[in-house]
Amino acid sequence: MFTCLTTTFYVATRVGEFTTKCLNTFDPMLHITPNRVHKDTNCNGLTTTVFLLLSTKSNPRGEEVNWVKQPGLSDSHEALHQHLQIDNPSANSPLFAYKKDGKHHPLMCQAFISCLKKLAKAAGHNNIHGDRLRIGAPLEYLS
Repeated sequence: MFTCLTTTFYVATRVGEFTTKCLNTFDPMLHITPNRVHKDTNCNGLTTTVFLLLSTKSNPRGEEVNWVKQPGLSDSHEALHQHLQIDNPSANSPLFAYKKDGKHHPLMCQAFISCLKKLAKAAGHNNIHGDRLRIGAPLEYLS
């Protein structure tokens, strides 16, 4: 959950482009997998983590999105590193998956948003939607 949250926030993309609609709808030819994540260097010489999305809502041909290491507790680089070490998804399995009964299961968009809403409500925030992550990211970068 945390890795998907920091990733979707810092790449400023839709949650649905990193999750699945249902448990049985994962398709490695359509969805993000660990083998579609790599390091690169941007024009400022910073190391970036690049995610190859094969299809997005706004671009059915796909696109690359990326982030750079962030300082502090929301460091998406460290979160992804920990996720890959702990959950150890195979190269062609869902990038954001969890283990249950010895098998990887894709993180579903609805489950992600539901958990996010519960956490936000517990923190005193209401009306949290997945799009707010994408909308909030540019504000974070601009500030």
